[in-house]
Amino acid sequence: MKTEWTEADFHELSWHDVHVYAVGAVPERFEVRLDLDFIVEWLAPGPGASALDFRVAPATLVFENAGELQVHLSSPTGVLTLQELRREDEQRLPGASMSTWRWTLVANEGSVALRASGFRQFLRQAPQWVRGRQHLLEEERGGPSLSALPAK
Repeated sequence: MKTEWTEADFHELSWHDVHVYAVGAVPERFEVRLDLDFIVEWLAPGPGASALDFRVAPATLVFENAGELQVHLSSPTGVLTLQELRREDEQRLPGASMSTWRWTLVANEGSVALRASGFRQFLRQAPQWVRGRQHLLEEERGGPSLSALPAK
């Protein structure tokens, strides 16, 4: 099972219904990081069950060479749930061999947008089977983290 991804995997990934716990910047590394519960697999309900099951793991999504961060959120309950990640408006950096993209995390509660050259995302723990919900409880995920260290 794959546990790390980059922008090369963008079209294979979905962030639909993914819960976000923290957004932070690491200015000296030009990174913007998100702590999320990544839905690794949507499982069909078993016999007699009506709700879907999921395989979910705590993950860190790291945008690289990031800047122009814009956060527009309003959540009465503090919950942030993504619907999709969009990539658009590629721009070549003057005098550089790399491009940046406009990345927009569209959520039920608003959006987080930034420019970045790409991303890497990795699981911090092995996926857990979760019945009838798309996120982990705090004790299952070990609390919030913006660690850039993948699980071993």
